[in-house]
Amino acid sequence: MKVGNKVIGITIGQRSMLLAEVSQRGGKPTMQQYAEFVYPEGVGIADTDKLGVALAQFWKQHRFGTREVIIGLPAKQLITRRKEVPAASEAVANSTLRLQAESEFSAELDNLVMDYAGSPSASEATTVLLIATNRKIIEQCEALAKAAGLKVLAITSTTAALGRATSRLPGGDGLVVNMGNAGAELIVQHGQDPAHLRHLNSPASSTPEAIGALAGEIRRIMASIPRNGTPQTVALWKGPALPDDATTGNILEQRLSMPVTSPEVSTLLTSENREANAYAAPAAVALTAIDPKGLPVDFLHSRLAAPPPPRVSMTTVFWSFWAWRSPGSSAMRFMTLANGKPRLTNTTS
Repeated sequence: MKVGNKVIGITIGQRSMLLAEVSQRGGKPTMQQYAEFVYPEGVGIADTDKLGVALAQFWKQHRFGTREVIIGLPAKQLITRRKEVPAASEAVANSTLRLQAESEFSAELDNLVMDYAGSPSASEATTVLLIATNRKIIEQCEALAKAAGLKVLAITSTTAALGRATSRLPGGDGLVVNMGNAGAELIVQHGQDPAHLRHLNSPASSTPEAIGALAGEIRRIMASIPRNGTPQTVALWKGPALPDDATTGNILEQRLSMPVTSPEVSTLLTSENREANAYAAPAAVALTAIDPKGLPVDFLHSRLAAPPPPRVSMTTVFWSFWAWRSPGSSAMRFMTLANGKPRLTNTTS
């Protein structure tokens, strides 16, 4: 994936999109600008033409510096499975995971696009996170971008991108909670890769009752996930609809009995405005485009995409079907190619 010196991360929500423009000119990336695009009344993500026209007007109004975008999908639109991968090359691991995915999602396979987060190893067994989404969602994102005049470089997972960015911060290799425009989401990080990714049914709200319900749901999820023995911490990101104060973090810390930190987006990239903290998710999506490790998942360029069928040249087709009859004989002689060299084969008519 070739990226210019500017790219815009977009996170899809139910009623709005968050956008962050990130530039890279050597050194630390910079957040140029950010904004929230609220859908027009009565228009949803499925109304790609109408929403695309409105997004094009919004783009012109904010004078974004590029039309190259990375789109992040919310956890609610994803299906995940943990998969064990034996020691193998990436090509062999991809084939193995493709077969496992075809077996597990056989009834829905034609409707799904799949990729995985993690890195196979040729020397030891590893665990990766298989992530799938509905093909219709990918098609909607592409149609929306086309209607808005945008160039989609990749479609990834918002939470996986935010989890990777957070994992590089102190206390970020643990639980990451994103209370953003797509609701509340939970990522469990193991290093730079997500081990678990969940949409939380609790609303992304700062009321004590909502935070208490959020803590209860996190506890239930964590009780069903194997622990690796490391102390658990929570990194909390909050979107623009939530107040920028310590109340949510304090209540979560009390209810979960584990340290809760509120990272600053300025630790990920250069940004002069504290308000930019609310746009950490789209900024993280944009940052994946310039990450040397690559995107955590990419539904447009999936490692699990079926390999293309072998190409047959016109020369091969011509020689394979060209035949002639020898004078005075009933034998047909066919010319075929073997290891790149022509070979005559006799048959009887």
